Amino acid sequence: MAKNDVDLGSGVADMERALEIALAADSPVASAIVNNLAVYSIFSGDFRRTDELYAEAIRLGERYGNAASVRFVRGNRIFQDFFLGLWDRALESANAFIAECEAGSPHTLEYMAREMRSSLWLARGDQDAALRDQLRSFEESQTRNEPFHRLGSLSVTAALYAELGQVDEAHALAVQVPPIVREIGLHGALTRLGPFANELGIGDELRDAVAAGAGPKFPFWRSVIEHILAGELVAAADLMASAGSPTIEANLRRHEGLRMLADGRHPEGEVELERALAFYRSVDASAYVAQIESALAGAQSESA
Repeated sequence: MAKNDVDLGSGVADMERALEIALAADSPVASAIVNNLAVYSIFSGDFRRTDELYAEAIRLGERYGNAASVRFVRGNRIFQDFFLGLWDRALESANAFIAECEAGSPHTLEYMAREMRSSLWLARGDQDAALRDQLRSFEESQTRNEPFHRLGSLSVTAALYAELGQVDEAHALAVQVPPIVREIGLHGALTRLGPFANELGIGDELRDAVAAGAGPKFPFWRSVIEHILAGELVAAADLMASAGSPTIEANLRRHEGLRMLADGRHPEGEVELERALAFYRSVDASAYVAQIESALAGAQSESA
């Protein structure tokens, strides 16, 4: 795992050999090893393979009676299901996970469950619930001395405020992001904040921080984030589609389509928005469906 942090993929063979040894010894640690392989599959941009590995990690955890590992993987699978477009399953899992935490069984991944549930609430039109969950997640991030976790939480919370039109609150958090990126490197949450970077006045600084190349080498995520910060959201969306994440793909197409309409590029914008709309209808993202339908109707009215 340490080798992977230096050069992505360089330690995978060691991890796979560790798994062979664990399975031969009937060791419960096998489940945790497969979970870690799944995490590195996310880093390499293969969400479909990640899903297979998480399923295997749960199977092994249950086989060996490793309840702690099973619960940890359940927490990880919430964001995985969200990214894969399995929103109903993600929401059901998040509700159950959070309920367990509130009933007296706290867990380090409660923040992740709340963050994903916040995104679902936002897309489905419950802004108050979205903000409540995200602020709970953000507050938790401030109590832990983990810069990577703090970077992700800052990025997502700033993006949420921007989405809600609370620009001052968004800016106050967003300005803290570039220095952390410069210090530790990239985080996938920059795909959420990136479309708002220029609007929040951090575009140049964030581009410079990303270009500095600090932290682990994640070529897939670097390419996606660089495209976003260059204003090339369609290219970034295409990469997310190839990786198997219709959720992030649709979010990027929504942002770009709305921007294209605002710039008077109606035919191009309509294409991107229709692609996002097809996905949002399939997952009952009522708020985004309404936003896109309203924008398309306005564009058609202008063209008439």
